[in-house]
Amino acid sequence: MGNEDSDKKSKMREDILDGKVSRWDVTVDKGTTRPVANGYFGNFTIITIGGKKTLVFCDPRDSICVPMIDGWYDDVRLTDFGWSPDTRFVSDPNSNPLLVQRNGKWTMIGYYGPTVTRNGMRLRKPYCDEWYDCIDGREKARSINEYGDEVPHLSKDVSSVERWYDAVKDGKHVRLTRKCQVIDDRNQDTLAEVKTWDKDRIKTDWIEKDRPCYHISGFRYRGAKPGRISKEQALEMIKSHSFGKGFSSMSWGVEDGSVALVFESYSELDME
Repeated sequence: MGNEDSDKKSKMREDILDGKVSRWDVTVDKGTTRPVANGYFGNFTIITIGGKKTLVFCDPRDSICVPMIDGWYDDVRLTDFGWSPDTRFVSDPNSNPLLVQRNGKWTMIGYYGPTVTRNGMRLRKPYCDEWYDCIDGREKARSINEYGDEVPHLSKDVSSVERWYDAVKDGKHVRLTRKCQVIDDRNQDTLAEVKTWDKDRIKTDWIEKDRPCYHISGFRYRGAKPGRISKEQALEMIKSHSFGKGFSSMSWGVEDGSVALVFESYSELDME
């Protein structure tokens, strides 16, 4: 009987690792599992099976484990700031991703990252195909305020905040955005300069030269994402958008690793 139970467990483990099982029964022993984050009906936990790790959601009401990420990795770790499953209280849901390792290389998975469907489950996968020798889990952030001072605080205005992780690739130190894109150290100098420009100079020296312009409709914390727009679209938007707060505003920020002019549009529906 013992060998039969062992064979069943071995088969179950293989099926789970192969992605053939989308959820499975577990025995929950109080105090033996330390959740990495608490959810409304359960908790999120990094588990190990057959020497591989993944992130699962554990629901103690029916003792069910449900995978949350796209597969099994050699290692799965949290940043120092944790991993939040509750989007209601996360202004930038990708700011505190999981760090995952495969074949000695590291990358990041965020809560709002890309997803892949397997057995009806929407599993989160890495932001990009870039892998690094190591990534420092200590998140760093800085915000440049209206006076040009560096403020070591996560501003409520997410577009003005640059967040990055220290990483090493092929022996070279690089800084990554929260989406694994390499940051150019010259960004801060560029930001300091363009923030002194008036609208006329922005038109001629930025938009007309087809430098990065983005538009976002709605709030980022609700999942809205900025998209790259054309020179013609930007020239039209700058007529109705201005710096400061309001339903049609614009600001300077860093998008996709580069300095960009970001047009932001809101409606009364976004306030509900």
